[in-house]
Amino acid sequence: MTMSIADFCRTPSNSVTRERIFFHKLYFDLKLAAARRVYALNLFEPEVDRDAYDVMLDDGDTQRRVQLKTVLKSAKTATWKSTKRFMRLEPAYGDKLGLAPLDCGIGGGFVLIEIDDEDDDGRVSYRYTDYYVIQAMADHIIHEKHSRRGYKAFGKPAKDRADFAADFMREIHSGNGRDPIHLLPKHFIRAAGTDQLLTLLGLHAIGSIHVPCDRVMMAVSEGFAVDFVGQPLSHISREAQAIAELAGEELLALSAEPSLVGFKR
Repeated sequence: MTMSIADFCRTPSNSVTRERIFFHKLYFDLKLAAARRVYALNLFEPEVDRDAYDVMLDDGDTQRRVQLKTVLKSAKTATWKSTKRFMRLEPAYGDKLGLAPLDCGIGGGFVLIEIDDEDDDGRVSYRYTDYYVIQAMADHIIHEKHSRRGYKAFGKPAKDRADFAADFMREIHSGNGRDPIHLLPKHFIRAAGTDQLLTLLGLHAIGSIHVPCDRVMMAVSEGFAVDFVGQPLSHISREAQAIAELAGEELLALSAEPSLVGFKR
């Protein structure tokens, strides 16, 4: 008896096996990306799934906890669950923004492994999000090229990524850190490749961009904010706008999202 990889992946009873197969593919791809940067990436899987992450990545200078999910390209999966503590800012950034320790968290990253189930070679692409990516969307640092905010659906303005991101940011800062929080497809950006995914994770990778979340948080700490249509508020300094513009350019350079553009002064 034989079965194509595509059919194997679509069979519900194989979901756990499918997940492990493609987790290992991700690990292999990330280790290759690290090798291109001339270091050995370390991966550690927790013995107990207590903090909602699947693997911890260590580049020798930074450790990053990461939650992983596989999804078929043809699937209609619309939401993935994490916890507020996992997605909240880590204390080092929270302190800079004046957040109480209880309002901080792990600062985790979330990777979606999208499997092309029309292809029998097991091809994948990676989508990524974390607090900083969603903050960048909420603040219009990166935003949809053609916003739907001017249109109405069912009598209300249609939502775009900035709206979904703003909803997330309101929710993440309320309630208990152990509370669940749901991620939607619009909270993610598609990484341009594995090197870019490693950079989005804040780990050493080839290329000129390093720790892109730093630039996003610099814009936030400088008070960058926009109005409903994405224009900077009148009191926002030129310096804050310049930082936001550079943060958007860096994120877009790491992504394969033709529908997204960066903030422009």
